[in-house]
Amino acid sequence: MKERLLKLIEALGMNVLSFSKYIGVSDGTTRMYTTRGSKPGSDYLEKIILANDRINIEWLLTGRGEMFRPDSSTLTKQTPAATVKPNQIIHINQDNENGIIIPMIDQKAAANYLSGYTSQQYYNELAHTTLPPYMAKGGIHFWLQVKGDSMETTFYDGDWLLCEQIPRENWLDLKDYDVHVVVSNDRGVQVKRLKNRLKKGFIRCRSDNRAHKPYSLVYDDILEIWRVKWYLSNYMPNRNEDLFNKVDALEENLEDVRTLTESLMKQLHEIQQKK
Repeated sequence: MKERLLKLIEALGMNVLSFSKYIGVSDGTTRMYTTRGSKPGSDYLEKIILANDRINIEWLLTGRGEMFRPDSSTLTKQTPAATVKPNQIIHINQDNENGIIIPMIDQKAAANYLSGYTSQQYYNELAHTTLPPYMAKGGIHFWLQVKGDSMETTFYDGDWLLCEQIPRENWLDLKDYDVHVVVSNDRGVQVKRLKNRLKKGFIRCRSDNRAHKPYSLVYDDILEIWRVKWYLSNYMPNRNEDLFNKVDALEENLEDVRTLTESLMKQLHEIQQKK
């Protein structure tokens, strides 16, 4: 079956990484079947059919019949329409001799992410940085620029977040209150802390700035989830100075209270002396 899976990937015009993204699994899972020869389980085969129902599962399992069935319905609820283009390979991260090239999605590009993220041109037009491999090891990575004040005082408008895309099959393992980027049909690209309730069919999204109310997203509306791994900021507040200023203000207030108390006590003493 290993050989047939490799033939299928080639026929779709993909490589292992793009095929894995296409069906919604990690590339390590696919490599387990294409290099070690392990037999895929029913969950993996189901993901293939959900991604492209033209694929003849009998051929994949036994070699009998044709690779593709004659019907051409390819879209599913889980897979956004623009991601199921079998001849399209999107290169997001590339290695060079200096490290790994990471696209930078600024505020303007983030606003257009839903309409462009399945197009190679979208990524080609972005600025890029090169990072050492240890900073972007494995998976698909992006830089995302923060917009707005919803995550203050953790992140500020204009900060940059280095994010790793989480394969869909790993979403159930998301840890509560970790910071993630959630891409959804309803709200676009959002940076939030998540409460994982996917076993019940939704996630809860919370801002660090309590002025922004939490909200929920149902599973079927979520397109992508990215884990925030690093951040870059030019805002460097002197937190010690802020603390010292608060202590100094408190001491001044105490001194004012002490002075006022002494004045009142003196006046009270003078009144008692006159009696």
